[in-house]
Amino acid sequence: MEYSKKTPNNLGPQVKNFVDYREFLRAWYAFQKSVNPQFSYAIWANQSGFKSRSFIRLVMLGKRTLGVDSIPLVLKSLGLHGDDSKYFTNLVHYAHSSSFESRDHYFNEILKLSKGTSSLIKDSYRFLSHPQTVHVHLLISLKDFSGTLETIAESLNLSLTEIKDILANLEILGLAYFDKDHQSWRGLIKHIKLPEELGNLALQSFHSQSLKVAQTAISLNPTTRHYGSLLLFLDDTQYGEMKKELDQFLEYLSRKYQTASELHSTKMQQINFNLIPVSKEIIRSCSQARSEAKDPHQLSVKSDQIEEIEI
Repeated sequence: MEYSKKTPNNLGPQVKNFVDYREFLRAWYAFQKSVNPQFSYAIWANQSGFKSRSFIRLVMLGKRTLGVDSIPLVLKSLGLHGDDSKYFTNLVHYAHSSSFESRDHYFNEILKLSKGTSSLIKDSYRFLSHPQTVHVHLLISLKDFSGTLETIAESLNLSLTEIKDILANLEILGLAYFDKDHQSWRGLIKHIKLPEELGNLALQSFHSQSLKVAQTAISLNPTTRHYGSLLLFLDDTQYGEMKKELDQFLEYLSRKYQTASELHSTKMQQINFNLIPVSKEIIRSCSQARSEAKDPHQLSVKSDQIEEIEI
């Protein structure tokens, strides 16, 4: 028996409540199945116009991707129109974007279409995606700092318009307030939680912008900035250990150099740790490594598969 009756979209899962289009497809299928147990992937594929009965199921499982040509077919079967249709389309492009810039673009398109339903997500994303927001928040959290618009702008070399936008965002987040008695902005401490997918992109944006700031600082006087680089061969276990140690070191630095209540002549300093792969996985057997070495006794082998290599 073929199932052809379409359930009104407003009775099923709402696409704007999702940040993963595959999760929405799974929820939509489960809802259709609950309405009519005879509904199946084969029927859904037939309604969409796909030749393969298993295509949509493979997409939902993450084994296939939803191509540009397939999106209109799926939209028709889902009964999505207007902004809902655009929202779903941007979710698909966002999921399959290969570059940060592209993902950032589609993410912002998603936020525009959310029409305020995800205001906290939007403001939290803005907090991390613009490093200057973090700088402003840290600055106005200083006990003795005069947080006027002019002072903040001068301290961070930003325009008054930028400062006003950042402070407005911090105020919405509950991270800042205007002290009328002292006519000054003050910072508040508060934890921000983001959905995993959106939080990950926000962090990518934050680190991307931070690295751009670091690149610009290369031209500063060497006595005012410091750069260092270290190349190591690490296996997966050592990589995990180093990540943990770097996080612990950052916590140590944070505790040791907590911002003092008295400003004196301090400057805001930023530290970036980048632990990134710069080669493909290198695996060579001990016997092969020794056979290639001029003096086998000079080669230090740390394990059965990984050798110490001089650069």
